[in-house]
Parts: sequence; structure tokens; C-alpha cells
Amino acid sequence: MAIQNNSTPSGVTNYVENRKKNIYKVSSTISTILRQFILAGIGIVWLFKVTSKDGCVNFDTNLFLALKFLIGAIFAEFLHYLLEMLSNAIYLCGNLKNRNMPSWVAALPWGLWVIKLLLVLIAYILIGKYLF
Repeated sequence: MAIQNNSTPSGVTNYVENRKKNIYKVSSTISTILRQFILAGIGIVWLFKVTSKDGCVNFDTNLFLALKFLIGAIFAEFLHYLLEMLSNAIYLCGNLKNRNMPSWVAALPWGLWVIKLLLVLIAYILIGKYLF
């Protein structure tokens, strides 16, 4: 029985493939945590809203701006997954399946991932300014 491992013929492990797998695993975990932070942030904003006697909902300026950033993060998340799916579908189907995806196409979803991270961070800074 032959033992198969993740190594090249020279016996050196495929370091790049292992790093890619780890990066995707960690980024997926961070995305899950960010989604939870987004929902918790929206809950915090809703918790501290002010309802006037006539039924109008009023937000503090920082809270309203934080809510906008959190909604922007949800939108960035959606675009991130949509762009990732479309770019992979295009390069796995049709005439392009035998070509490598250009690095700038592969970098676009990662850019949206970073934008999502920054939007959530800014939103929580604004919530913190309101609370303290």
C-alpha cells in the first residue's frame, strides 16, 4: 500500500498550497466573526435608539453613521461573495478554464474583504465614541 502525502517528487512539502489552504480557512473564520459583529452592532444601535412621543425613531449622529457603516459592510460582504463566485465561474468554464486567473482579478474579492473589515472597525469605533 502506497502512502500519499502532500509532497513534490523531491520530497519537499508543497508549502504554497498549505499556506493557501490556511489563508482561506482563517479568512473564512474571520468573515464569520465579522458577520456576527455586524449583527451585534446593528442590535447595539437599535438598543440605544431614541423613540419620541410621536413614534419617530431618532438616532445619535455617531450611532446613525455606525449603522451606515454596518450596512455598507453587509453590502461589501455580498459583493465579495458575488465577485468571488463570478470570477471563479468565468475561469472554470468555457474558453478560460485552461488559463490562470490574472492576479488583479483574484485580488478584487480580497479588496472587498479588507473593506468589509475596515467598515466594521470604523462602526465599532463610532459606537464606542457614543458609549464613552
